[in-house]
Amino acid sequence: MFAPILEERSANAFIESAVKLLVIDETWTDKLQRSDLNAEDITELAKYGLKIEELWVQVAHPEVLKELLNLVKTSAPYGAWNCSRVLDSDDLNTESLGRLTPLANVENFDTFAASCFGMLSSRYERQLDVMAHKVHTLANGDWSPGDIEYPARCALIGAVIVVAAVLGNLMLVCGGLFALAAQGCVDEYDDWMQPGG
Repeated sequence: MFAPILEERSANAFIESAVKLLVIDETWTDKLQRSDLNAEDITELAKYGLKIEELWVQVAHPEVLKELLNLVKTSAPYGAWNCSRVLDSDDLNTESLGRLTPLANVENFDTFAASCFGMLSSRYERQLDVMAHKVHTLANGDWSPGDIEYPARCALIGAVIVVAAVLGNLMLVCGGLFALAAQGCVDEYDDWMQPGG
């Protein structure tokens, strides 16, 4: 089942914002690891933090997630089929990715999606508070470690995978699966597949 155009547009906007968030967060975190930052650098990096906050609201607000989860649930068979197309590829034979093959099953796909969206929703306020504190600290010229907390990062990558799958965007499904493995999120996958994970 294909998504209606309006829902597809919202889903594409989610993916665009989520990928941008992951890229900016990675850059921000990398820059904040440098030991040669001066006060001007730190103030400039606070602007990255503001952008991260803005994007976080766009991708993790509970209402956004509720709308996307409804789309994913109604399109789960198509999403699972697209995951199977990617996971069955001869080009994907790493051990980590092999552990994700249950996503080709509609029920597992649905559970994974609900877990990713649930994790993002439950961390929404906390992540906003953490980001606001980091931005405030940087804006005052003090150093603060950057980045989105690990569980939220893994859930965001997972959410990109399931939304891309229901849209039929195999390139993003493939890239997302590799990102999930590269970030070490596959180790969390078994927990996510439990009811209420």
